[in-house]
Amino acid sequence: QSETNNFDSVSIMDINGRIVIASEKLISNKIDVSALKGGMYFITINSSQGNITKKFIKN
Repeated sequence: QSETNNFDSVSIMDINGRIVIASEKLISNKIDVSALKGGMYFITINSSQGNITKKFIKN
């Protein structure tokens, strides 16, 4: 049985609260962050089951 990700939207914000990446109806479970500078970011995933925000560090 395969697991399907049904995300309504995904956004990545920098530490100043600016949205640097936003995606609607994400098809795959991968987001290209290669264009981001190194630093701390917050990713917010919105779905029908709720929202979750996590921080991550890009080197």
